[in-house]
Amino acid sequence: MNPLNNFPRADPWDDLSGCGGSFSGVRGVLTSPGYPYKYPSDVTCTYDIRVEAGVQISIECSDFSLQPGYDACENDFLALVVTGNATVRYCGDLKPSITLNGTEVRLVFRSNGNYQYRGFLCRYTALDERGYGVGGWSQDNSTENSHLSSLCSDGNRGGGWSGKCGTQPTREHEASRIVGGEPVHANDFPWMVAILKKCGHDEAHYCHVCGGTVIHHRWVLTSAHCIASIAVAKLGVLLGDHNLYTLTPSQKFFRVQQAIIHPRFNTPSPLNNDIALIMLPQTIFFSRYIAPVCLPDPDTARFVASLPDMEDVQQPGTTKLPYYSTQVPLANPVLHPLLIHRNVSVFGWGTTDDAGTLGVELRGATVEILNNKLCDWYFGLMTESMFCTSGANGNGPCKGDSGSPAQLLMRDGRWVQVGVLSFGAAVGCETGYPSGNTLLPLYVSWIREVTGEDFSQFM
Repeated sequence: MNPLNNFPRADPWDDLSGCGGSFSGVRGVLTSPGYPYKYPSDVTCTYDIRVEAGVQISIECSDFSLQPGYDACENDFLALVVTGNATVRYCGDLKPSITLNGTEVRLVFRSNGNYQYRGFLCRYTALDERGYGVGGWSQDNSTENSHLSSLCSDGNRGGGWSGKCGTQPTREHEASRIVGGEPVHANDFPWMVAILKKCGHDEAHYCHVCGGTVIHHRWVLTSAHCIASIAVAKLGVLLGDHNLYTLTPSQKFFRVQQAIIHPRFNTPSPLNNDIALIMLPQTIFFSRYIAPVCLPDPDTARFVASLPDMEDVQQPGTTKLPYYSTQVPLANPVLHPLLIHRNVSVFGWGTTDDAGTLGVELRGATVEILNNKLCDWYFGLMTESMFCTSGANGNGPCKGDSGSPAQLLMRDGRWVQVGVLSFGAAVGCETGYPSGNTLLPLYVSWIREVTGEDFSQFM
């Protein structure tokens, strides 16, 4: 008897979101019904994978939470059925990581009527004779513990990544504004990270709270105020994403191992030193979907030499505004004169209007760096470790964009992050008020000290 017939089909659950299906592409995403919400009771879902290329199939589950069992997963389970072989069941929270010979496999998910758990998100990839993903994605099978999901590359320079920070797969578009604008191209800025926290009933799923950037294999940069009040156990990050509500093979979810807030956050004034680092529990292997942004060169002379020409930047305005000083210096004597009136690009998944419309896809904007006195006139909290960006014509960041980068396109065509979005106007994003950013060049030494990483390897 063919073991593929040992389990019934998913009927009558075929109309249940995520409950089984037939998959013939060289890669794909498999989820439990209703994922990431709890799966229903008493369902059977069958996932038939039949690829037309390759000699093996790799299955990796980045999220796996089923009702545990005490006797061969007798409660809820995900069963692997390979033609001619016995079935193998998986349950609990041990994530399956499987490589199978052949081009055909069936997975069957079955739940009983007792308890409901979050379920699973798995990815399959067809592999060639060398263990590389068919179509360009690779799989490293050198050791038992080195199985990577299909989006990961085989080493630092696989999967379409150039091996250098701040490089894009394509650069064919003009960045559109975050507030009310059009999304940027999918995965065109592979260092973008969505910072998540547990939310909802019983904290069963994750919600977007802020943005961030990939800066090294295990490190993400964000704003301190985004994560300072959230327990590490409730934090998560989503890499390689574009649409927050669509599952794709390029996505990679991680829980957070450690969150490090700058020791002088909120000193001497609110939101000063608003910067933080997130350490991931495992190494990220870079690809065209996940790659690091460049940090500013800590050598000021080299940083200045890499800046683009001033020909296309905005000319200084002549309006003089009164301002309410924080009684601390408002400008760094070296960096601010170099940056004022340059245009930077900002990105995020924040709301797209003052009505709170959620940003589904990543959006971008080009904004001008202004004199800090202008932001201080509005907010009264600027310091020399911040810089101010324009929000003219409602063009700029909004709620949920904090922690996201302000980037400069340098002479060599690579993107360097010069700021971390910190704050905006409480009255709304479409009013044209400016925004405040943490001045990143001042914190590169701190980042290097905390991470212990060599960032020059990506230059």
